[in-house]
Amino acid sequence: MSAIPPPDPARVAALEAALGARPDGVRLFALADASVNDALPARFYADHTLPFDCLLPGDLTAEVFRRSPFVADVTDHPEVLRWLLGGWGRAWATYALARSTLRELVYRLRPALDARAPDGVPMLFRFYDPRVLRVAAPVLTPAQQRTLLGTVEAFVCESLAPEVALRLSQGAAGAARAEVPLG
Repeated sequence: MSAIPPPDPARVAALEAALGARPDGVRLFALADASVNDALPARFYADHTLPFDCLLPGDLTAEVFRRSPFVADVTDHPEVLRWLLGGWGRAWATYALARSTLRELVYRLRPALDARAPDGVPMLFRFYDPRVLRVAAPVLTPAQQRTLLGTVEAFVCESLAPEVALRLSQGAAGAARAEVPLG
């Protein structure tokens, strides 16, 4: 596992506030990128009760799997959440609030991975990477926003400034974007 200093308790409290209060039935998921932190799969496997799955579909080689994005239900796993929040500012994860099971969320997010370049070449849309999501979200079409948000009530990720969280949620006119100061 990656040796990182423990997160600042005030920062963790601010991040938990940015994630918002969760009404009954809303779960907290981490969309974590193992290509940014290769300790993620081992950390997830170390907690034998943590529900998680690879976001990429199909049979993957071991090397691709180790570098893949993962979705973990961290609702009932505060120690994993705190560990992930310790990577805030390092693009380890984007967080999703959803009324879904892990399996349902992974199934619903997979279509959002498919994108096309302007010349029509297929590409992987790395929306789970906060550096990509914060740039792409404002320019998505309403149809693309619906595909991405689907049953997700909100995504929370790093903004350009680590002391500010970006919250993307479904609004009446499409995706609503809010910056939440962390301290």
